[in-house]
Amino acid sequence: MNHQAERDRRAKAYSYRAYRRRVQQAQAMAQRVQLAVVAGAALVLAILVAASL
Repeated sequence: MNHQAERDRRAKAYSYRAYRRRVQQAQAMAQRVQLAVVAGAALVLAILVAASL
């Protein structure tokens, strides 16, 4: 029984690590998307300003 508990604990620790990694990847992805959106908005704004001159 103790062996089973140890295995459960190890599996939980592993899944927690995997979950943390997934969360970090998602955050990095969100940051990249945000950066792309901001860059795109700046580009559109620059084009509009250039067109209006």
